[in-house]
Parts: sequence; structure tokens; C-alpha cells
Amino acid sequence: MLRKLSLVAVAAASLGVAALAPTSASAWYGHGGWHHGGWHHGGWGWGGPRFYAGGPNSVRGYTRNGLGPRVYWTDSLEVSGTDTTYKNIRASPTGGNTVFTANVELRVPSPIFPDRVRLGLFVDVGQVWERGDTGTTVSGLRVTPGLGLRFVTPLGPVRLDAAYNGYPQEPGPLYFLNSTDRSLTATGKTVHPGAPPGFWRRVIVQFAVGQAF
Repeated sequence: MLRKLSLVAVAAASLGVAALAPTSASAWYGHGGWHHGGWHHGGWGWGGPRFYAGGPNSVRGYTRNGLGPRVYWTDSLEVSGTDTTYKNIRASPTGGNTVFTANVELRVPSPIFPDRVRLGLFVDVGQVWERGDTGTTVSGLRVTPGLGLRFVTPLGPVRLDAAYNGYPQEPGPLYFLNSTDRSLTATGKTVHPGAPPGFWRRVIVQFAVGQAF
């Protein structure tokens, strides 16, 4: 039976830019969202907006929508005796009912072609949470610093940003996808990824058109 529950949603954002010199500026942006309630069907609940974060206009140390809770799934396994090994495990972000992000960026002319190229130094902070879900262990904020290039083109600014992310991916439950009927089955296992080895594997590169905020 589908039951509609009370839904309360709140979202807010703040943007600011300040000139530090004739050719330099600092910019900051903050965004937060929260919702409660939604729809309920039997033992499964969902509803209201899902909040996501990560990407070239969000927390740049994460790929698009890659920040916060996630589940893992695979359609490949190998059975040897009583042992089952799951292969080709992939992640799917699930979003959450609470989000917070904040960005601070310094924009200065490049020493080379200053009229066409600018430098950006930034720090992005954020997290996505699923309040009320005892199955998720997401906590704390993620801080990802970085730098980027801004190119002035006839179509507008084009950005190339590189941010450092030293955090492991969030743990999450593992599901097996049956490739015949496309059904998902919980395996009862939890995936705990480690941080990528080495500095350069922890650098996330983002490309976008227009200013980040």
C-alpha cells in the first residue's frame, strides 16, 4: 500500500564575489538542503528530492554526484567450494536527504597570456547524508583543495580544474545483478574501498564551460 507522508524540504544558497585588485577576485559559494518525509510503500521508504554533490560545479574532488552514500553492484561472481568472489564491482551514488557544500576560490591572471588565461586556486568542502538510515556510515565533511585554468573564449570561459581527494570512497552494501531478469539481490556484504594508491591517482580532473559559481 502506498502511503503519502508529510514532506518538508528546505534549500538555501549564498554567492559572493569580491575584487582584490583590478584583475584579481575572490569568490565563494555555499549551498545546503534538507528534507523530511515523502512516500512509503510497505517496508520501503523513499520520497521528496534527492540531494547529490560532486562535480565541476560542486565539490571538485569528486566526480559528478559522487559525494556521499552509495551502493555497490556486480553481475559477475566466481564460486570455489564454499567461497564466493564478486568481480567487476561498480558503485552507484544514492544521494541523501541532507546536503551541504561550500566553495572558496581565488582568481588571478596567468603570468602567460593574462588577458586570455586566468588561474584559480580553490578549496571545496561538502558532504551528503541520509539521516535516519542506520545502514550508512557517512559522517564528517570532505575537503578537497585544487587549482585550475580558465580560458577566455568567444563562447565564454572554459575551465580545467584539478582537485586532490585523499579520502577512500564511502563503504556501502553490495548487490548482485541477475543479468537474465535484471533483479538485484543483497549479498549481505559491505564494500570498504581504500584510497587510491599514489598522489596522482587521487587527483580528479574536471572540465566545464562557465564559472564554477
